[in-house]
Amino acid sequence: MVDSAALAAALNSGQLAGAGIDVFEVEPPLNTAHPLLHSKNTIVTPHIAFASKESMELRAEIVFNKESPP
Repeated sequence: MVDSAALAAALNSGQLAGAGIDVFEVEPPLNTAHPLLHSKNTIVTPHIAFASKESMELRAEIVFNKESPP
């Protein structure tokens, strides 16, 4: 669990160098006033960071090549 306001304060003060956030306390769309949308050195994604081309190909390979249980 992350306290978004505290994380934003730590980023803005330089206590933390940066953050990458993919999951928030509410699903996107976020309120435009959300503190992490305005903090320094922060990358945010709308809960889709897992959805790279490589991860989707691996998921498909796992599903289609999975053997049936004995």
